Amino acid sequence: MWLRIKILLLLIILGVIGIGPVPTTSLICIYLLIFRPLNFKMMVDEVYQLDGSTDMIVDDDGYIMTRIITLCVLVVLAISDLGPVPTVSLICIYAVIFRPLWFKSLVDRIYAA
Repeated sequence: MWLRIKILLLLIILGVIGIGPVPTTSLICIYLLIFRPLNFKMMVDEVYQLDGSTDMIVDDDGYIMTRIITLCVLVVLAISDLGPVPTVSLICIYAVIFRPLWFKSLVDRIYAA
């Protein structure tokens, strides 16, 4: 629970900072997608483990295509983040509060290889 609260506070701060000319949250998400730091995967697993969900079985096929599509979506969101509404921050806050399975599945597919 404390991890989720800390993540929410960080995302709110990044959302406020992202209202400026540089889409900070989008750039951080693109960094996470390209370099795939292990601590991010462990943090996502910990957040999703709190509700008793189990690890999903993910095939290794298509993980590069998943990364390319996700990168394209993040670039489009980064461009739209230049406006007054921090889109990526709101999506990330939604993912932390409601813990949708599509987000966990996406992270598992990105880290599959």
